[in-house]
Amino acid sequence: MDFKALLSVTERLVESTGSGVLATIDEDGWPDQRWMTFGLIEGQPGRIFSVTRSESSAARQIRSNSAVSLVVQTRPLDEIVTVSGVAVVNDAPAVVSTALEALRERLVQFWTRNTDASDLVVIETTVRKLSYVRSAQDERYTALAE
Repeated sequence: MDFKALLSVTERLVESTGSGVLATIDEDGWPDQRWMTFGLIEGQPGRIFSVTRSESSAARQIRSNSAVSLVVQTRPLDEIVTVSGVAVVNDAPAVVSTALEALRERLVQFWTRNTDASDLVVIETTVRKLSYVRSAQDERYTALAE
């Protein structure tokens, strides 16, 4: 599979699952992982979005080191996509509003802990490399962005 085909698979999994693991690099140079809600915004191909607090560990770490990895998988683990990319923390009100609109139905748990919408930022990941595993077929594909 080429990058375009893998990106299509990735978008399908992000849309169908809505969550996955975001890995960043902490202040000591170690990987730091957490579950996040992910989504896509129409007209922004090759980008994956999530919402967090402005001073969350994810936001702080991305501001220091933009290299990230995301893992999205189906519930039975028969399809797994690993995204390697570059992330930015965006606090522009229009971007936050658009991301909240795109992710609103998936943020039920998020809102139980984050009640102040004025403190939210968007993590925007630009996809640079994709790895896809289809375990039932024992297939693995990897491609770099063009």
